[in-house]
Amino acid sequence: MKHFSRVKTNLELIVTDLQLKMNGLIKENKKLRERIEQQYAEIKQFKEEIHNMLTDIKDYKLLKKSIVRMYKKYVNNQEMGRLKTKIVGGDSNLHAKQTKER
Repeated sequence: MKHFSRVKTNLELIVTDLQLKMNGLIKENKKLRERIEQQYAEIKQFKEEIHNMLTDIKDYKLLKKSIVRMYKKYVNNQEMGRLKTKIVGGDSNLHAKQTKER
């Protein structure tokens, strides 16, 4: 009888552990989906800005201003984002992995 109660207790612990893992994976999956949606929105916005920039292709000065504006918006902000991540203590390995994947 003691054996069965120990087995039952162990199985309950295993079930609880698996439920916690499942909940953690569900939360992680949700965060990743939100991040992907955000990245799609950023890509869409970037495409729209490039399309708008190409309307200025005949006027060199306007084209240059548009390019500089986009550079400041995307490149400088990305560098600032990296600095903030390092200052806050974010996962720099994650950033390195993402850079390699590109």
